[in-house]
Formats: sequence, structure tokens, C-alpha cells
Amino acid sequence: MKLIVGLGNPGREYDSTRHNVGFEVVESLRQVLASDSRWTAAKKFKAETVKARIEGEEVVLVRPTTFMNLSGEAVGAAARFWKLAPADIWTIHDDLDLSLGTLRIVAGASSAGHKGVQSVIEAVKSSNFPRFRLGIAPDGPRSAPTEVFVLDRFTKTERKRIDQAVSRATQAVIHALRDGIADAMSEYNKKNPS
Repeated sequence: MKLIVGLGNPGREYDSTRHNVGFEVVESLRQVLASDSRWTAAKKFKAETVKARIEGEEVVLVRPTTFMNLSGEAVGAAARFWKLAPADIWTIHDDLDLSLGTLRIVAGASSAGHKGVQSVIEAVKSSNFPRFRLGIAPDGPRSAPTEVFVLDRFTKTERKRIDQAVSRATQAVIHALRDGIADAMSEYNKKNPS
């Protein structure tokens, strides 16, 4: 079983913001893997979930209903409920250290200052879980502090690149479910927009 968690902030006011690309990817995965299913509130996890199957393996898609910085509350509760090892908990999140639209798959790395990831690390007591990082850094200098910038929406031009990145991340997660994380890293970490 795999827990695939999109990190983001709940509420319509955060839809389509830079910090919510993780939510966009798990929604895209829902449409591909479980199009007949809707997100269901799972209060015991402080999250919304959808169950799916791929290649005979059960997959639970998760959108925490906590705010980004408390994502670990939802992930930790779900991981304990299903008795999952860190390697079976995959997160998808924005990354300000990567250029816009870049996808990077990593495992066992630090949070690099991402508070949502740090919350998950603390909750599962390990950093040894796969992460699908989507770059949100602008092409030029930022005009706003980080905490404001990540809650902004993408420009029209940026939106096109992010939509492509969300599609690529969706394909990468499905590839990893079928062929393993290492194979997906080899394939997708070299295939990024210039």
C-alpha cells in the first residue's frame, strides 16, 4: 500500500496558488486512477482521501485539511492507521529552490526549509520517504517575501508551465507505482524543461 500525499492549504482562497501544486497533482491522480471516486472527509486523519488501485496495489490519495505547516498531523495519523513505513509515504509539494516547472524526485533528503515537509518528517520520525518536488521559483527576481509569494497565483504564462509540470508529475507518480521510485527518478529527473 502507498500513501500519496499532496501538500497544500485547504480552502478555496488557496486554490491555484503556488503552495498548492501538491494538491493539484493528487487531484490529477484522482482523475486518472479513480475518476469515479470523490474526495471523502477522513476526520481521524484531518484529511480528504480517495482510494485507488494500480498494478494490484492499493493507493490512498491524501489532501490534508490542516494548513501546510501542520501537514504532518494528517500524514502521521494516516501512516499510523495503516502501519506504513516511511518508504510507503510519498509526498508531492512545491519547491522554491527549483525553477518553475522543474520536477525532481528525491528520497531521504532534508526538508530544505519547507515547513510542510518538516512537519511530515517530525510526524513520521524519518526523512526517508520519497518526495516529488515541483519548482515554483520565478524566472527573475521575486518581488515579494517568501510567505507572500507562495500564496500568490501563477501568471498566465507560468500557469501553462505549471499545468505541464502537474501532468508530468502525475505521469512520474504512476511510473513510480508501476516500476519503482528508483526507475522514476532515473527517467524523470533528467526530463525537465529548460
